[in-house]
Amino acid sequence: CFILLTARVKNLVIPDLYTQFQDDLRGLFAATATAFISIGLVIALKHEFIAVAFALQILALTWIDRYITLNALNRIIRTLVILFVVAYIPQIISYLQGKTNIFAVQYSIRALQYPWFFLFIPALSFFGSYHFQKHYEDKRSNLMLGFAITLGVIGVYFQARGLMHPNQNLLAHVPSFLERGILTQLICAMAFSLWVTGRKTGLQVPLRSAHILAFLILIQYVVLDLLFMNPYFDREQKILGWPLVNCLWITYVLPFLWLIPVFKQSNFEVIKNHKDRLLHLTGIIIAAWVFTSLLVRQFFHGEIVHHSIQTTSAELYTYSVAWLLLSLVVLLVGIYRQDRAIRSASLVLIIGVVGKVFLWDASGLVGLYRVASFLGLGLSLMALGWYYTRMVALSDKR
Repeated sequence: CFILLTARVKNLVIPDLYTQFQDDLRGLFAATATAFISIGLVIALKHEFIAVAFALQILALTWIDRYITLNALNRIIRTLVILFVVAYIPQIISYLQGKTNIFAVQYSIRALQYPWFFLFIPALSFFGSYHFQKHYEDKRSNLMLGFAITLGVIGVYFQARGLMHPNQNLLAHVPSFLERGILTQLICAMAFSLWVTGRKTGLQVPLRSAHILAFLILIQYVVLDLLFMNPYFDREQKILGWPLVNCLWITYVLPFLWLIPVFKQSNFEVIKNHKDRLLHLTGIIIAAWVFTSLLVRQFFHGEIVHHSIQTTSAELYTYSVAWLLLSLVVLLVGIYRQDRAIRSASLVLIIGVVGKVFLWDASGLVGLYRVASFLGLGLSLMALGWYYTRMVALSDKR
């Protein structure tokens, strides 16, 4: 203020002095005022509120930048964005450290318990900043929208976990099998919403965000649901529910149902490439096979299906029946869609069932179960061969 006042007074003596340095003086004043407010916030507020205050300050500056042409504001806004990220770094580190560090729990627990304040308010602030600066159509506006989406998704995730576990330390609680399935559906819903928004508005940021979320869902599905936290390998993962009606449907089936509207709205352009189709088909078949196998095991053993529990002859025989029915369903889908790749996948499943009967059931089953296994497989193969010859071969010939 003193510099501006001095320039105004000197302008009476030295003509055009204020006009000549007007932009520089305004920029200096804006930087000084911003620094004063930022330092004051850091001194006056507790550490968990600093990032929220920076986000609101960015919103105010972008609103000012909408009505005042001042080049210095762009650099100031970028500096505040960097400070916002720096303010969140300790909370990110504390979350990664988890319950093993007392400082980590004390530092980030409030942000996790109250995401509506510590995450949603910054998300809304960045979305407002994007709204004020979207006319620029540059990296800065895309950055604002990206921050808004990222903070919103993280906020929804922890808000959902907080509703499931009120007044608990989320850092010390590992999601259960059912909880992980519900959270996966929530992330799928957000990814689908972003994908639809991106297609309707033509914005690339929501589309890229949807692709990133889909990739994270895929990583979680493969690494956790299929491998390390599979109920068959991890005894702590319990399959809650009743036989044939349980949380396996939420974790293993529902994520793939989100692909149906995506394929339809995109006119199946996502899987027109041959390699992409094979990749999608392979993933769906593996997931269906794991789901069917766990469904059978839960039917016989209840909520705990760990591999240490002994497999009975009835269960071993039921696996062959279930896998054969799965291959039949895949074959019918391939015939209905007139898709040779899907029919080939059903043949691979049938070959797997044949190998299982000869290599496993022949030595593992006893008495009538062994007879029923071979007899049922033979009759099923004869029926499938007759149906395939009459229906599929004639359809391909036409």
